[in-house]
Parts: sequence; structure tokens; C-alpha cells
Amino acid sequence: DLIQFYFLWELMLIPSTALIVFWGGGERPQATGFKYFVVTHVGAALILISILWILTITGQSGIYTLQGVLSALPKSTLTVMASLFTIGFAVKMAIFPAHIWLPDAHSEAPLPVSVMLSAIMMNMGIYGMIRFLFTLFPSEVSTSLLLPLMIFALISQWYGGLQALNHTEMKRVAAYSTVSQMGYVLIGIASMSGLGLKGSIFHMLNHGTAKALLFMSIGAVIHSTGATHLGQVGGLARKMPWTTLCCSVAAFALAGAPPLGAFQSEWIIFAGGFSTPYTALAIAAVCASVLTAFYVLRLVMKIFFGREYNQCGNINEVREAPLTMLAPMLTLSLVSLAVGIYPNYFHRWIEVALKSFGLF
Repeated sequence: DLIQFYFLWELMLIPSTALIVFWGGGERPQATGFKYFVVTHVGAALILISILWILTITGQSGIYTLQGVLSALPKSTLTVMASLFTIGFAVKMAIFPAHIWLPDAHSEAPLPVSVMLSAIMMNMGIYGMIRFLFTLFPSEVSTSLLLPLMIFALISQWYGGLQALNHTEMKRVAAYSTVSQMGYVLIGIASMSGLGLKGSIFHMLNHGTAKALLFMSIGAVIHSTGATHLGQVGGLARKMPWTTLCCSVAAFALAGAPPLGAFQSEWIIFAGGFSTPYTALAIAAVCASVLTAFYVLRLVMKIFFGREYNQCGNINEVREAPLTMLAPMLTLSLVSLAVGIYPNYFHRWIEVALKSFGLF
């Protein structure tokens, strides 16, 4: 139901704003929280406009009831409605240029909130876009958005990757990585194919796992050393071997290295991209994966390898993260590995979900 969906969507945005404002650890959590609130509510307002437009014309709010009703409306009207939904959900996914709230939110938010923002909140935008774009509107309307979605996905991939390579604050590197990774997901959605959508949904799981693990690893480094920027600390592999292992797993997963889960989801997405008429854009998306490998390996190498030093404290006093921090990190590392080794279980679940939408 559209009304229930929007009510619960707003209910999700308000607590996340409060977590940034009241528990943020940076210098200006109130300003960052306000920015997050305003930008995400602009996206929510676009969704609301489209919902109210549909209610005004049809008097219906049930998604499955509307499938037959909306097909009778002019294609131009449906395209505008679908575009409003798509832009609204793209804001939550932090797709360029609607990503502006994400880097500051990660910098100011405490680590558990950063984990939630990247691993969970992003997925809500993905779910909403797939749910509405492919089940509410006729296929010819969704297909008309293929090219602009591919273009913005590609820009997000490259822009996020270049910014991650340019920044030195650890949490900002991870934040811009999320912008880039959401570009991968949008490539799969933009392909308008069952294969691409399967890859996007699979990448929701793999990116959520890897990004949560990356933020936890960064949190462990900050907890043990006090350093927040690359260049403030180095050579931690001997002193923090388990954190090094977990951070490396997260990095290789985001880079799409086998046998980790994201390897399969990324290449399924690319296969969906090559099923479109825009082969050149799909090739550019594949090339962006090289950029991903550069920035995640740069992060790992600068923190854990090379000369041992800590500009924020005594390097000899650095200790491995406590078990309470390592336990969830090791669990997520095993999950990422298990998903990559036994992907068929997850493929079947995703295919069942897509078949219920009539998309596979």
C-alpha cells in the first residue's frame, strides 16, 4: 500500500537523523544532521508527490490494484511519476549528485551509525526503486529510463571512486566507496533485465556485509590508535593481525575479488549491463572496478603495512582490538566468504523474489 509505505519510510528517516544529531562524534553533528534531514526529505517529498498524484487520478493506493489501472494513463504522465519515484529513492542510495549528505553523515556519525547507514539504509533505497519501478509501472515506462539511469550510475561509480582515492579521512574513504558501490547496483537496475536485477539484489547483501566489515575495521583502528586519517598511522599488521585480516577481506570483497561474494554479484551486474544497447557504458562500468581496487588496497596498505608509526600516540602501546569488536568482524568475514563459496542458496532466494514480481 502506497500510504503505508510512505508512513514507514518517514518513520525510518527520523530516527536516523536523531542518531547523527545526538550521538554524532564530530565537530558539527547538528549541522550534519540537519543536512541529512533536508536532503533525504527532499527525496521523500518527490516520492510523496508521485503518490499523491496517483491517488488523485486513480483513488487507489494498493500496489497490485494499481498495476492495471496505471497502464491506462498516458505514457508521458507515467514517465514523470516513475521519474519522481526513481529520483526520490536515488537520494537514499546516495547516487550522484544526490550523494551530498553521505560523506558528512559518515564523518560525524558514530561508527555503529555509519555501519547502519551504509549497510542497511542504502538497501532501503534499492528496495524502493526496484519495488516501484518494476511492479507499479508498465515495462515500456521503466525502459524509457534506462539510459539516464545508466549514465548516473556510471558517474556515481567513477566520482565515488576518485573521491575515495583522493581523501585521507578513513571514514570518508569508506563513505565515497558507498557512492561508487551504489553505482554498481544502479547499473543492474538500469539494465531492466532479470539478470541485472538479480545481481543488484545480490550486491545488496554483499556490499552490506563488506561495508559493515570495513567500517568496523576502521573503528577498531581508531579505537586502538586514535588515528582517523591515512598517514597518521601505519604498519599495524603485526600489532593488529586479526583487524588486518578482516579489513583485507572487506577490501577484497569490495574490489570484487574471488572467492568472496561480491565477485559474483558484480559480474552478474556487468552481464546485465552488457545486455543493454549501451555496450560502451557497460565497458566503462567494468573499468571502474579497477579504480575500486586501487582505493581499497591503498587504504589497507597505508594503515597496516610499511613502517610502524602512530602520530596520535605511542606505537608500542597499540594493541589488537578487544574480542567484543573482533567477534562481529570475524563473523562478517566468514559470511562474505560463505556467500562467495555457496552462492546458489542466495541465487534461489533472489530468483523466487523476482519471480513474485514477474521479473525473472
